[in-house]
Amino acid sequence: MGFHTFEIPIFFMRIILSLSFLFVFSYSYAQFFNNANMQNAYSHILHLEFSSAKEFLESEKLVNPNNGLIILNENYIDFLKILLSEDEVFFKQAKKNKYSRIYSLSSNDKNSPYYLFAQAEVHLQWALTRIKFKEYLQATYELQKAYRLLEKNTEKFPDFFLNDKSLGVLHILIGSIPKSYSWITNIIGVEGTVSSGFSKLYNFLEFTENNKGYGIYKSEILFLLSFLEMNMNNEPSLYQKLVLKIGDSYKKSDLMKFCLSRLYTKLGNNKKSLEILEYISEDRDSYYFPYLNYLKGMSKLYNLELLASEKYFKSFLDSFRGRNYIKSAYNKLAIIAFLNNKESDRLIYDSLTIKLGFSIIDEDVQSYKSALNNINHNKDMLESRLLYDGGYFVRARNILFQIDTLSFKSEKKLITEYYYRLARVSQALNEDYFEVIKNFEKVLSINNNDNLYFYPMSNLQIALLYEQNGNKNKAQEFFRKTLEYKGFNYSNGIHQGATSGLSRLAESPN
Repeated sequence: MGFHTFEIPIFFMRIILSLSFLFVFSYSYAQFFNNANMQNAYSHILHLEFSSAKEFLESEKLVNPNNGLIILNENYIDFLKILLSEDEVFFKQAKKNKYSRIYSLSSNDKNSPYYLFAQAEVHLQWALTRIKFKEYLQATYELQKAYRLLEKNTEKFPDFFLNDKSLGVLHILIGSIPKSYSWITNIIGVEGTVSSGFSKLYNFLEFTENNKGYGIYKSEILFLLSFLEMNMNNEPSLYQKLVLKIGDSYKKSDLMKFCLSRLYTKLGNNKKSLEILEYISEDRDSYYFPYLNYLKGMSKLYNLELLASEKYFKSFLDSFRGRNYIKSAYNKLAIIAFLNNKESDRLIYDSLTIKLGFSIIDEDVQSYKSALNNINHNKDMLESRLLYDGGYFVRARNILFQIDTLSFKSEKKLITEYYYRLARVSQALNEDYFEVIKNFEKVLSINNNDNLYFYPMSNLQIALLYEQNGNKNKAQEFFRKTLEYKGFNYSNGIHQGATSGLSRLAESPN
């Protein structure tokens, strides 16, 4: 809420002027107070307890109605609601608030380190939500605006460490933009590197642990690091480090539950991931997070618990009103029907996969193509793949060893997939990396007539293996080969992995 001027009758003016040297009207000047109300509101927001957070915000409005951090926290609530629900109706309603919030913040205390920071946060949060709804041009402008404001704030207040939190995210986002989208970086007009972004975030995490006043930001930084590490890097030691940092905080936060369960899945420990997801939190007014049901469905499917998996996917579909993972959930129901030998149900779910949801994220694109092309699965290969994804590597390998590849005859797709699955399992079981590379090279030796993702993914995995073993030139070669493939399933994630790899190697000293 900004400062408002009013028309004042002339005879009151002399009285006010004569008394002005005696009184300071605290309510007439907007400031930033990171007091107990604001810290409690922020903590509840990070626990997705929005109703409780709003109570503290309302209390603050009674005491300091012009506190700029009220606006920032209200924007944070809208941001997380949109991120979790993907509700387009709410998105369209809420984004109208952005401009009035920026205006109010720009009318606040210019001498506060929160002045530019708060404006940058609002721009950054709305950029991320706009990306969800494909408003890319406006999002690009907001990313640029956020970056400029944060850089300026860092110059003015170099010891204000919250700058590093948001600059770290921006460096990673900008540094990971593929060259084919160079128009985005040209518009933003700034450069960012993935490694410098992660460095800022990890430094800030350490700062939150060693400085009591910044401790409330630890959950947010762990959420950001977990999400970005899982999408940008393939480094189990970092996943494990974050698992230890999160600890048992998931018991009070669905956001931490999401992070920890996904990290355990990445570490190949589906059993632990499911344990986290099934933990029943104490009664709280937490905002409903339907994606957790999708994750439960996936965890059950990885262990081939088909009945339980089906229940969770249906629960997700019944409650979610967003865009993403709809096609993927119906596709998983089709897979469950196939594994249960219910062909009529499979055809119904394939039809729903085609008709409902959006083809934006890789999982939904792949699901749509699978249903549209009526892809015939090999049951043994499919079960092996699911077990592998859940970290049940020995069980997955045992199924592969039982497959008679001669039965595939001239079916190149099945032969290609077989060698790809075998390579991934041997990689996960830490077999000799030269032998693992040979298995991936068997995939690459088969003619790629169907544009399967096994080929670019094999190149990516070979690159990562070379990188891990210090062969920088070979790693760069295979990262570049990965980027040469176009129009395949999971292309966004695979290209992202290759781009991030090249960025890491370009920044490494040797």
